[in-house]
Amino acid sequence: MTIIITVNWEKYHCPKCDFARPKLDYAVTNVHLDRGISLRMEGRQFRIKSHGFYNVYNILAAYAAARTAGFYLERFDQVLRRHKTQNGRMELFDIGGRHVGLNLAKNPAGFNQNISAVLEDKSPKDLIVVINDKAQDGKDISWLWDVDFDRFHDPRVQTFIASGIRALDMQLRFKYADIPSKVEEDVTKAIERLVTGGTGNLYVLCNYTALYNTHLILKKLEEGKSMKLTIGHLYPELLNLYGDRGNIICMVQRLKWRGIDAVVREFDLNDKIDFSKLDIVLLGGGSDREQLLVCNRLKKLKKTLLIM
Repeated sequence: MTIIITVNWEKYHCPKCDFARPKLDYAVTNVHLDRGISLRMEGRQFRIKSHGFYNVYNILAAYAAARTAGFYLERFDQVLRRHKTQNGRMELFDIGGRHVGLNLAKNPAGFNQNISAVLEDKSPKDLIVVINDKAQDGKDISWLWDVDFDRFHDPRVQTFIASGIRALDMQLRFKYADIPSKVEEDVTKAIERLVTGGTGNLYVLCNYTALYNTHLILKKLEEGKSMKLTIGHLYPELLNLYGDRGNIICMVQRLKWRGIDAVVREFDLNDKIDFSKLDIVLLGGGSDREQLLVCNRLKKLKKTLLIM
């Protein structure tokens, strides 16, 4: 069975033969994209708190598949209203009454779709673009020159900030599009600046490795509290031969880069340890004598460790 679905195809036909657009099984009409998506299917109007015209196609595809499978979808409108995007894919945040939208933009095609989604919002707005060049992103970011940033010549986009490891490259790209911008390599500071002093309507576009860290920063700001981990460093006076304090230093710093606070608690051999209050436990390396002492101590903690 072939299912024909469409959003905005025009009707077409050949005047000399019977070639024409197939009869539609499912179609979308009455589409509105300001501060979300509103659309009509089979005489019913639906609304979802999401952005981007491509999501109209996603909704129609899901609806058509379910209807074809025999579902009546009486509560489809409730499903859409309750839907909340996750993992930074056009995810929305409310930070002290300010609207913040986060999305992934890792190539020219995706970035141009993001530009369309941002411009669909007709209200005043600010924009942060976060560009990294880590291994997963690729060191070559010349693809930024294939993005149509000129489309941001819109008075409703009031502030542009370039951020991330390659913030200066992003600012240069803005310059050649005749877009005045500021640089703030620290993503947290960039977001806080526009959340507190911007239009109250912020969009943050990130490439691959920048997305996860930015997502954590926004979650932290939305919840009004910091994410914190407690690291238990067991018996560092005995197990310290292989740079284990360096492991702690690196772990704490990497958590900090991702917007996560960390507290390190060191425990001596005779200290009582409540493992339920530790998120991460580190044991270093030591000589045979020290390892034996620690092993005997851990045997006494066997029941506690098994419960954990």
